[in-house]
Amino acid sequence: MQHRHLQTRNILHRAWRTSFREAGEEKDAAEADAKRQRQADAQAALAKWSEQHTNAVDSRKRNNREEEESKNADMLAAIEGDSWERVVSLVDVGATEAGGKDISRMKDVLIHVKTSGITKAGEASA
Repeated sequence: MQHRHLQTRNILHRAWRTSFREAGEEKDAAEADAKRQRQADAQAALAKWSEQHTNAVDSRKRNNREEEESKNADMLAAIEGDSWERVVSLVDVGATEAGGKDISRMKDVLIHVKTSGITKAGEASA
């Protein structure tokens, strides 16, 4: 009787181990599938980010080039143009304050000097 009880117990134990192993293998397979899916999602997200980053860098480069060309063209035009036109283009005569200071007197002096025709320091034009 005891021998039969041990055999039954061994059979039940073997069945439990088999079912436990199969359940573990199923969990391992599900975990491996989830891991592969996360890796695929991560690769797709990384590729998308890389493309966006590349586009942003290219756009920034293009904008910087255009801005530099524009500034160079403005600088060349300013060198070739009238000196007072350069001064006026550099000074915002429409502003009333600069950093909290009244600049109306400076604007008045610039406009006076421009209209009086002074070309060099202390010399009046004829």
